[in-house]
Amino acid sequence: NYLINYHFMYRLKKKESYWSWYLIVISTICSTITVLTISNTLISEIIKYVITFLSVVTSLIAAYMKKENFVERIKEMDRYIQKVGHINVEIDNMIKSKPWNRISYKEFIDKHYNDIVQLFSAPPPMSPEEFKSTIYDITVYNPELVYDTEPWFESRSIGDMEYFHMTEYGYE
Repeated sequence: NYLINYHFMYRLKKKESYWSWYLIVISTICSTITVLTISNTLISEIIKYVITFLSVVTSLIAAYMKKENFVERIKEMDRYIQKVGHINVEIDNMIKSKPWNRISYKEFIDKHYNDIVQLFSAPPPMSPEEFKSTIYDITVYNPELVYDTEPWFESRSIGDMEYFHMTEYGYE
């Protein structure tokens, strides 16, 4: 989930910057045309219509960006990813440390249980379609990110040799 949410957040940031850039360009063109003074009445009327059209397009883009709630979603995703990343690193370090250096199970539960329950009970705002398309993008365009990650791969062994085997999920 950490990987999926992280990837999704950057895709969301890319979308937001794309629409923001269009908003800036159209607003700048509209402002520049507004400053022009032309004595020809026909061209002056055409410019009025162009300015009106560009103003409408600017308003529609701004309304779309507000409707999609890009800024708030990115902020929520960023907070969520930071929390998950922090807990992920702590747990990974515990697992990799020698058994005699690990904290007891009770200490672990006391320290992380509430955080883990809170993170899983309030996932970030992502629709099922966005979730699926993010998984697809990661699998197809960034397979190196999921090489040793479940559910794409599972750890198997032949004798003393361990390797990662692609699961049905990975194939699908």
